[in-house]
Amino acid sequence: MGSFPPPPTPSSLSWPCTSFRTVWEQLHLLTVDSELLAELKPWLQEGTRKFQPFTDKSYADLQRATRHTEIGLKFPEGQDEIVETRKHLALGLSQVLDLDAVQTYVLLHKYESFSTTTSGVGGKGTDDAEVVFKVCEFYFQERQALLECVLEVLRNELRDEPDVKSLQIKDVVGKFDAQVVERALSSLSASVSNFPSHHFTPSYAEKVETEGCLGRCPNRTTECGLLKYWTEQQTLEQLLLVEQVFLFYYSEDNTPSKDALTKLVRFTCEMRPDSLSGSLSSVATKNVVSTMNTLVFVFIEMLDVDGLLENLAAHESEELPDLSKWAQLDLTCSEMERISQPHFTLVWSVFHQLKLVLNPQQAAKLEFSPEQVASASISQGALERILFALGDECVRSSIDSTAFHSVLKNFCAAILVAFDLNPKRLPHSVLDGLTRILASVLKGEPGLVEQFWDEEYMLDQPIRNFLGECQQLFPTIPVPYSMGL
Repeated sequence: MGSFPPPPTPSSLSWPCTSFRTVWEQLHLLTVDSELLAELKPWLQEGTRKFQPFTDKSYADLQRATRHTEIGLKFPEGQDEIVETRKHLALGLSQVLDLDAVQTYVLLHKYESFSTTTSGVGGKGTDDAEVVFKVCEFYFQERQALLECVLEVLRNELRDEPDVKSLQIKDVVGKFDAQVVERALSSLSASVSNFPSHHFTPSYAEKVETEGCLGRCPNRTTECGLLKYWTEQQTLEQLLLVEQVFLFYYSEDNTPSKDALTKLVRFTCEMRPDSLSGSLSSVATKNVVSTMNTLVFVFIEMLDVDGLLENLAAHESEELPDLSKWAQLDLTCSEMERISQPHFTLVWSVFHQLKLVLNPQQAAKLEFSPEQVASASISQGALERILFALGDECVRSSIDSTAFHSVLKNFCAAILVAFDLNPKRLPHSVLDGLTRILASVLKGEPGLVEQFWDEEYMLDQPIRNFLGECQQLFPTIPVPYSMGL
């Protein structure tokens, strides 16, 4: 006979804090305890994957358990025995949430500890819709707070002048590798493949029927508002995952792969409100739009347009530069046609044109003209779409707004260099679009403005030249960039 697998360990099913929301606040304020950080490290590295899906085995394990140690949980002394009312509710809720039954038991324990109003939880009326909704809400908040914790760790890696606490986080958690992107992109792909990816299974009551459990609750998800609520939470999780990918590649040390870029393109193609559902709520639609707006910044970073610009600024010898790093990131015309969004196509054309500027011999290998693609993209509203993305509330008011502005500032410089744009030769609409973007990028960003005026910062030289020519062209007419400066 085969041996039974060992029971799950506390580290695999339980999380060593009352709530991830509290940890998120501590990480943001750099007040988190290093011992707690060490215990949370697997959760920070794995993210929401640490929440296990429901299985019949987890249900059976919890159903027959009478002591916490029997299901791999370690509770304080004096709390050895399973709380029957909590177990009773967890058995039903685990199937509503599609969450491992033992983890659902842990979730209820965390909820009882965190919530100031625990009346009804663990009580006899376990099929009460309000109780179900409150616990589901707590679960989704925990998932999102965990994703926010990962974002805080990524932000900590980007600190220019880390203090003692910041260095402590780096030392304990370590530096995130490309697996954080792989997990994020895989989660994004799964979420869109079956939207909403979370299943409220109405048939489970036919398989398992225990007295007093949630019974027909999954059939009442519309009444409870759970399905609408989950869709909103899932689209918010998608936004948080996209922000993770952005921050990872915003770090200069992290180089994208073609596989990761392909996954991002696939997700971008599928991530549209009309293709996801015709009845998304206003909240869910807003989340989807913000995700789409954030994706264009991720696309710029994954193509490493900054790196090409830096390469061009530093290139002085007559030898052709090594562009092998960017060669693997080539996307086909068909891949870009699937995205069919002008601002993404513009980024792609700038990427290729910069490579041509650095190595003109590559022109023979191209089956299209980057200049013609860029012109078509701009005529289709690419600049307006970029300006719209920059004005998105999640981009404009987020903690990482300076990072978004910095990426777009360098992209504007890349456009100017790639196509050698001169204000005197540009149509009014294009000139107006570019200057408005530059004004929006610099507005409210004193660090970027200081960088702009620093003549030794060569990446901004194309912008300084361009705006200087604008000022000569219109010496007495206020132009948008002057308001931003």
